[in-house]
Amino acid sequence: MAKNNFLIIVEGESDCWTLWYYGYQALGIPGSSMTKIIEKEHISGFETIFTWKEPDKGGELFVSGIAKRLFEIGFLGKAKVLSLKGTKDPSELHIKRPGEFKKTIDYLTMTAPSLPQYVPPVAKIIKRFSTIRGDLTDDQIVRARDFPLEKLLEVKSGTKIICPNHEDQTASLFIKQYGFCFSCGYHVDSIGWLMRKGMKFKQAVEALQND
Repeated sequence: MAKNNFLIIVEGESDCWTLWYYGYQALGIPGSSMTKIIEKEHISGFETIFTWKEPDKGGELFVSGIAKRLFEIGFLGKAKVLSLKGTKDPSELHIKRPGEFKKTIDYLTMTAPSLPQYVPPVAKIIKRFSTIRGDLTDDQIVRARDFPLEKLLEVKSGTKIICPNHEDQTASLFIKQYGFCFSCGYHVDSIGWLMRKGMKFKQAVEALQND
């Protein structure tokens, strides 16, 4: 289990050394184009992931890259952004104010805003079902895809239920906008849930049109 239950992801190796020096757990990524190298085992056990955003275009790309990768590998914990006005990164903070480093980082982690949520491109999803959609419109498919699974199942956000994808009867399917199983990695949206229950694709999409 991860110490303190949070990890700070930074852009570059030197910031990792700085954070380690002060006792924080950190993961350094060479740049925004390399966020895809993050795997589940790198963040396993952490309840919260903090991403340090540097004050430039590269920092914005880094944050969006992390958001996309966390979505792709099914991270369901809290994801937040760290930044400090007038300071580029943790190493610069250490150089400027070493005596206030821990106090500043602890304050930033307590007040950090949420990481922007990654939204998969709609065009890819529509294309994926183009051969089975019949006379359904793009808007109908998008509306059904975005129908919260928690609302369909009438459960509270964050509820865990038994996953229908394996025989283990432990509640391991985490329900929010989508469902993700911590045990087998099964990922399902509302359309997929209804299709698993026996509906055809078109039937499922039509059933999810009403709010």
